[in-house]
Amino acid sequence: MPTVTNNTTGNVFPGTTTTLTYWLAVGLFLLGVQFDWPEWRLATKALPVLIMGIAVWQTMAASRIRLPLLAALLLCAAGDLLLEILWLAAAPPLPWFAMGLSAFLLAHLALLLAFIFLGVQWRLWAVVLLPWTFGLLLLLWPQLGPMRGPVTVYVSAITAMMMLAISVRNTETDRYYWWLLVVGAVIFGISDSVIAINRFLAPVPGARYWISITYWIAMFCIPIALVKLSAQHLPISRKASG
Repeated sequence: MPTVTNNTTGNVFPGTTTTLTYWLAVGLFLLGVQFDWPEWRLATKALPVLIMGIAVWQTMAASRIRLPLLAALLLCAAGDLLLEILWLAAAPPLPWFAMGLSAFLLAHLALLLAFIFLGVQWRLWAVVLLPWTFGLLLLLWPQLGPMRGPVTVYVSAITAMMMLAISVRNTETDRYYWWLLVVGAVIFGISDSVIAINRFLAPVPGARYWISITYWIAMFCIPIALVKLSAQHLPISRKASG
């Protein structure tokens, strides 16, 4: 009779080694922030996301969400480097910020695709995020200048990402990982909001720490949730046995 084989080994993801190396890499970057080592920060900024990407590559041998998740992680790593260059004193601000924004925009679109592959069941309460979107744009609008269009598109994309995360299909058995996905998506939105406020409105005290820690919490939660949910939702291959 047919049997279902799921090659997504979500039960062992992310594993102790990945978890420890991920947070060690986060600590290395924050060390560079604390002691103001620009080259060190640049060298370590993308490490946590790349470590998570390697773990996803090794763990999700076959899954419909594997490619968009990997694409999102690689695009986030690119955005990390581009925005870190922006922090360097000699970097011309607008081109690097625009390129970093573009990389993260594409990352959000890749995550949207991963969520769609998991299956979406619209939840009306997701609209509670809309005041956040309009409020942030209203707050930033007078200061955006030529970045009004790109920032509006970006804020819309991350709002859609958060709303779709809320609407991802789930069951009682995987409700914990659905909540992990929602929390990760919302924390990602918080991180991006702090970047925007710090960049366009007013300096945020401790911005580097707030932005970095919230971002890396999000980038830890979202891949774990997607791997676990895909293991529940997406049987990969069928083969005859017996």
